[in-house]
Amino acid sequence: MKKNRFIYRVLILTAFLLINALLLFGIGEVYSYLNSGADKAGIFHGDLRGDINYHPEIKWDITTNKGLEISPTVVKDIVDDYKLAWFIRNNALYSLEDTGIADLYTANAREELYNLIELNKKTGVSIESTTLSHNLQIDFFSADGKIISFIDKDVTGFSRVTKHDEFVYEANNTASYKVIMLLEDGFWRIRHLVRTSSEETETMIRETIPLIEPIAGINYYPQDSAWDTFGEKFNEATIKKELTLIKDLGLNTIRIFVNYKDFGGADVRGGKLNKLSRLLDLSNAEDINVIITLFDFYGDYSIKEWTATREHAKTIVNSVKEHPALLGWDVKNEPDLDFDNRNSNVVKSWLTQMLRYIKYIDPEHPVTVGWSNPESALNLVNEVDYISFHYYEDVKLLGSAISRIRSNTSKPMVLQEFGLSTNYSFWSPFGNDEKDQAEYYEAFYKIQKRDSIHYLSWTLFDFEIIPKIISGNSPWRKIKQSNFGLVTISGAKKPAFTIIKSNH
Repeated sequence: MKKNRFIYRVLILTAFLLINALLLFGIGEVYSYLNSGADKAGIFHGDLRGDINYHPEIKWDITTNKGLEISPTVVKDIVDDYKLAWFIRNNALYSLEDTGIADLYTANAREELYNLIELNKKTGVSIESTTLSHNLQIDFFSADGKIISFIDKDVTGFSRVTKHDEFVYEANNTASYKVIMLLEDGFWRIRHLVRTSSEETETMIRETIPLIEPIAGINYYPQDSAWDTFGEKFNEATIKKELTLIKDLGLNTIRIFVNYKDFGGADVRGGKLNKLSRLLDLSNAEDINVIITLFDFYGDYSIKEWTATREHAKTIVNSVKEHPALLGWDVKNEPDLDFDNRNSNVVKSWLTQMLRYIKYIDPEHPVTVGWSNPESALNLVNEVDYISFHYYEDVKLLGSAISRIRSNTSKPMVLQEFGLSTNYSFWSPFGNDEKDQAEYYEAFYKIQKRDSIHYLSWTLFDFEIIPKIISGNSPWRKIKQSNFGLVTISGAKKPAFTIIKSNH
């Protein structure tokens, strides 16, 4: 008996330690994720001309040069060091550290920056800023090739000012500068950077682009590569077969996802773009429209990353904006889930500038934001072309949610994600089965027909493998996320498949 008691105590103690270890690991994972945003001390890293994640658009006009003819190689060297000097300046005024200033500014110019840093330290002021575009007009290039003067006209940027870590204000701005740079010790250094004009600006918002045809669609991942559509398992034959299945359902639209890091961030990988283009080709062959979510698994909204994310968006948008299958752009998936940990105003500022930028580079397609719930749906309502929200609550209450949104805006509305998991199992004894899912879709279509709402259900397939970042380690969460599909892992069509097909 004593031996059994001892064994029981050991088992209980072992279980206790194991549970606590798992909890600590989980908390550590969450803490690491939540703190993966901006860090003042970590903004500048590496060698000066190393991998700096700063990508403002720069245009250069040499036709106004009154001096020595300047070669493209020298122009590139000057532009690279000028861009780097701006990066160092922005970093210094935010972090209040002087890293790199001595390398990219001459003695007189750096003294002005040092004084400004010290003043801001004393007053508790920090300026987080970035430039977004530059227009350089060369004025003079010296005969010895060591001095250049130019005008940087209508520099666009964004600044956020805090004092003692409390928000003061933020604004878009446009300014022009008179610049002189000297070649010293292998660097083109700024000798003078004098602002000649400055104003706060508001970007013009184009007219709203309507949704011409009803959207009846589904969120799409290939069954064998969930959350990794454009990875190593990308297979055109598989995608073609699955798109044919979607067409058989009577649906006309899919929503797909671009993983920011997977696509290469600012330096978008050509192979990924080719796969994206091929998926659009295959969709077009089935007469299926495509909504592209540009930023999935991304959560750094800090101003220092704005140029990198704009470069990412520009490369992808410009590569496929003429494609006939493209229906529109969804800027970010569920950004409101970052409001508490990233600051809602910071997130909204990033979204606003990105929405406007995409409208600028592609004025022909509508843009939206995929909010995680109907309560968030009216955020940035004046910036989007149509409202998008997700809904995983009681389907009986969906009509009320739609009515609340419509009472505040006349813009079109897309129910961008919804569905019911068939997760009834040992781990989810109170979960739903396939009969419940079929009844859910029957109830949904009654509301959809009554309220004429556009929709994209979640999702076509059940998935055998769910990434840890989606469901964590909990088996009940994995099972729920694995079983939202209309088709099982074995390929059997659930009753809900027939319900959807019968409504088209």
